[in-house]
Amino acid sequence: MQDAIEVVPKIMTGSGVVPTSVEFMDSLSIEAAAMYLNATLPHGDAGAYVIIEIEANTQAQVEAEYEAVGKLLMDNGALEVYVADNLSTSQRIWAARKCIAEALRLVSPVYCMEDITVPTSEIPGLVAEITAIAERYNVIVPCFGHAGDGNIHATLLKKDMDDDVWESCKAKVLSEIYEATYKRGGNLSGEHGIGAKRIDHFERFYDPVALDVTRRIKEALDPNSILNPGKVVRPA
Repeated sequence: MQDAIEVVPKIMTGSGVVPTSVEFMDSLSIEAAAMYLNATLPHGDAGAYVIIEIEANTQAQVEAEYEAVGKLLMDNGALEVYVADNLSTSQRIWAARKCIAEALRLVSPVYCMEDITVPTSEIPGLVAEITAIAERYNVIVPCFGHAGDGNIHATLLKKDMDDDVWESCKAKVLSEIYEATYKRGGNLSGEHGIGAKRIDHFERFYDPVALDVTRRIKEALDPNSILNPGKVVRPA
């Protein structure tokens, strides 16, 4: 998996191509997607998938760009570059990526999906640290997401843990993942928001001045705290 993650920054900066999408799936995500779809995925035993979508004005330009990206991938240890040159093949690939959230529920009906973001250059180090954290706490944490913008859905699986053990373990694992994220210049959420779930960690890691400004704006617009109270920021 690490080879696949490490190639993402190279795609973004060294291929000469600007993809419209760069997604990744680790081996656990691939396995869950194949089970959910009841399908055999290409190189289903691979350590990871990197899914790259390219758009251009002409067929010749598309071909030139996917050949450039394909060469970069093969030079960096890819087992195969699988080109979706028709709608059916493209839909098959995207179906595997898009079903992961549902697929993981077959593995563990209870899970905790995160939404951390870091600069793309920091993805390899963060994924390696998440793997180390998971091993340290003996939990399963599949990783997948939008690699092109540094958005990683690290997903803790409860499986057969007792509820008390799960809550305790989840709190410790999330705290370490968030700390690793901020250490690399990242944020707690790229899409899903802070809400109530991440408010304690938001206050812990967010810049105090920016947090105070955010709170003052909230109080000015919502002096009675009736608009979605208890989310993102608490009253002073």
